[in-house]
Amino acid sequence: MQQRNPTKYYPSGKYNLQWWRQTGIFYTGEKNEIASVSANSWEEYIYLMHKIPRNYTGRAISPELMTASGISLDDLALSTARKAIRQRVNDIAKISKFTPRTEIILGTPEFSSAGNYNALLSVKNGLARVIARKQLIMPAESTSFTPGYLSQDSTHNVICADLFNYIEENTARHIQASCCWATPLVPQTECATLPDEERYYSAMIYILNEIFNNTETQSVTIVDRTPDSTNIAPLNCRATRRL
Repeated sequence: MQQRNPTKYYPSGKYNLQWWRQTGIFYTGEKNEIASVSANSWEEYIYLMHKIPRNYTGRAISPELMTASGISLDDLALSTARKAIRQRVNDIAKISKFTPRTEIILGTPEFSSAGNYNALLSVKNGLARVIARKQLIMPAESTSFTPGYLSQDSTHNVICADLFNYIEENTARHIQASCCWATPLVPQTECATLPDEERYYSAMIYILNEIFNNTETQSVTIVDRTPDSTNIAPLNCRATRRL
């Protein structure tokens, strides 16, 4: 039986794509109203958040589960881990008081009586509220998180694999995704045999192609961090529909 070559994906002609293949702060949008804050550790993230100008008007978006960086999923059940995560959320709430025009979108575990969620918080002026809970829970997350719900604003805040909910007709004109792009989810299983760089890149291009080929979405912003399981650079990017 002849073995098929792994599938590779290339950008379609329907969108422009800009990459930032390192951690840092990347200002995007028509009026720089999006600050992508990419960090691989909590210490780096806090350092970058202190660099956001106090008068910045817009959104500062973190990667997925930013408050759990350096904490394994297996340890999320421990009271010490939960205490550390709550303190990190409090730290961001304090920072938000010094940037009152900035809405901070923070990826964090959410612990509640209804379930534990892979969530996004909107933090502004010291107040935090949940705006999204990850719906497509991966096998590695299944013992830690309960499937949640998607945000339904005109600008949809999405958590990593939930991008696959947007590959068919949707109401989102703009998508802002917080990611830890650890395991690409392209349907072709043979893609898993590609080297990490090609595998992760192909998975990202696949989902962007599907969104721009099948929907009216105008832009997708990806804010990423790199897990310990790989040494590739973060896949921070912004795709905008061509006129």
